[in-house]
Amino acid sequence: MKRLLPIVLALCTILLQANGQTVAVGPYKIYKDGNGQILTTFDVYSYGTSSIISAAHNEVTYLGSPFLTFPIWQKGAIRLDKGSEELACELAYNLVTTEVFCRFASGQKEQVIAPEFFTIHGVTYARQLNKLAGVDYKLYTSIKHDGPTKLLESPGSKLKSIRYINTGYGRDPSIKGVYEPLTNYYIQKGYAQPEIINLRKTSILSVLYDKAEQLRNRISKEKLSVDEVIGLLTYYDSLVTADFTDKSALMLDPVFTKALHHNLTYPASAQNQAIYGRVYAAFDINEQGLIRNVTILSPENAGYRFDLIVKKALQKISPVDPALNGKYILPVAFTYTNTNEDGESYIPVNRLSGDRLSGRQVLEEYIVPAVVARPSVTAREVWGYYK
Repeated sequence: MKRLLPIVLALCTILLQANGQTVAVGPYKIYKDGNGQILTTFDVYSYGTSSIISAAHNEVTYLGSPFLTFPIWQKGAIRLDKGSEELACELAYNLVTTEVFCRFASGQKEQVIAPEFFTIHGVTYARQLNKLAGVDYKLYTSIKHDGPTKLLESPGSKLKSIRYINTGYGRDPSIKGVYEPLTNYYIQKGYAQPEIINLRKTSILSVLYDKAEQLRNRISKEKLSVDEVIGLLTYYDSLVTADFTDKSALMLDPVFTKALHHNLTYPASAQNQAIYGRVYAAFDINEQGLIRNVTILSPENAGYRFDLIVKKALQKISPVDPALNGKYILPVAFTYTNTNEDGESYIPVNRLSGDRLSGRQVLEEYIVPAVVARPSVTAREVWGYYK
């Protein structure tokens, strides 16, 4: 029986309205019992080997519902994309499959849709695209805190099988499990892809890495409440705003800086040999926000891969704000620190001459540090030769 259940769930694509408070959803129905508890009962068929007529029918009941609301159909509205008008309709949102069901008149045939936005119970949810094992899947979030850096909330549900469950009205052996509500939280910097957090200090600081040192002193415990996270995001935005007078617009762009943070890594071979250096990369941003024509301006450092890492990191960046189109130069300093010595950081001293930087906006230098603790090794800077 347990092997059949996921198959039955996968086939739940048709919604039918029944009388009263009972709602049949494909092969299962959602209703309230005499105690006011919401229950979901599945029709499960175990087929024989001869024909479908020999199928044995069973019902499996779970406490709760896979849907956001009860009754599952609620008045709401959808917008199919950002530029479309809002359409009133009845909605049902499946928290397990993240499917949005819509019908434009009561009793009308329903359909599965993937709107850009939908509103139900006064809360608006926006579609986000995420990847799981390389496959795109839908995720809908609502805004918990609306600022330059947003806190997003996404409701969900997980089916948990339990041998015996105490419903609050005594043990009921007919109930085989429970739909447990879940809430996931995401931080979104500007228009960048939202990043999931678990409301813990380490998780939050990993997303707000660019101001982690200033924020760390304001967090006195490991697990934060939603209100505490909102307060932290407000402070983070104030720190970022203070940078506006010191940094170029591109170095404040959340997509650009996030990509640099994740893709610029210290090459292992250079770190093992205590090698450090500086790379200058030129690139263009076109009117679509795409990064093009990435070129290394500094001398080659063959064998240590600093230049290759910078070039590949820039080539991987997703489209940025098209308003940032122009010609740029990004200096990247790979610095080396051995804490077993005196803790002094080795910072590259070689720089390109001004004539090689002309005609482009030179961005603030991005630093990629290597901090190690190992027996003393003589550190040296690599600069190389021009082609």
